[in-house]
Amino acid sequence: MSINRNSFIEAFAPSTPGLNLIFLNHLGAPTKLLTDVPTIEMLSDKHAKIAFIEYCKSHPLVKDLVLSPQYRKTNILVQFLDGSEMNFSLITKMVRKTMLCLNIPAIRKSAFINEFGMLVPKKEYHFEYMVLKCQFSKDPLSDRYKNYFAGFEFNERAEIFKYMQTRFNLIFNTLEDLYKPKANMLLAIMIGLRGEKKNSLFQMFLRSFEVAYFRLFGSLIKREVYIKVTPKYNPELNSAENKRSAGHAM
Repeated sequence: MSINRNSFIEAFAPSTPGLNLIFLNHLGAPTKLLTDVPTIEMLSDKHAKIAFIEYCKSHPLVKDLVLSPQYRKTNILVQFLDGSEMNFSLITKMVRKTMLCLNIPAIRKSAFINEFGMLVPKKEYHFEYMVLKCQFSKDPLSDRYKNYFAGFEFNERAEIFKYMQTRFNLIFNTLEDLYKPKANMLLAIMIGLRGEKKNSLFQMFLRSFEVAYFRLFGSLIKREVYIKVTPKYNPELNSAENKRSAGHAM
């Protein structure tokens, strides 16, 4: 029940540069995402989200879409003709405790196309995203990411090490020290974030107001949006249908 999922992700991955969608929790080959992560998280914006929805609507294997708006992100459940599903989270900004955590312009400017045709962030930004998720959610980094980052060459790990120390003014000895949630580490990260202009008290106040408004407004309307995809011509499906028709005729 995963043939449609495999076909979709293989076609979708090399389309991400044109859609301006950046994988945030990628781990290599596109199909590996299906077993590695329950939700594919991508950096997006308003135009990229619309482009992604249109892409799904035009794909011959997609049956339905379910959109769940969240604060600064949209969760999209893609349902396929064979009954399988895929979860996507399109993130415009990563906000934790009313603080803006990621340098979105820098991530977009330095994003590149990897050997699989996927638009991905530089390694230090990918590492930063996963560590921030780990520390704020208080969930240890999974082994698949530990093994992934452990496979980097010395110079790559040194570049990540330097970036994290400079950005957050952290004191740590190895990258592995950041894999386990710690109160003192989270406090140091929050202090580093508070030192940035985009996380001034005024900006944090505005975001707290936005969050409250979003939750209030969201509770008064239907949160989920269902999109029924119009059936499209699919050579494989039509061929199978023709064979069935011929069998009945005989």
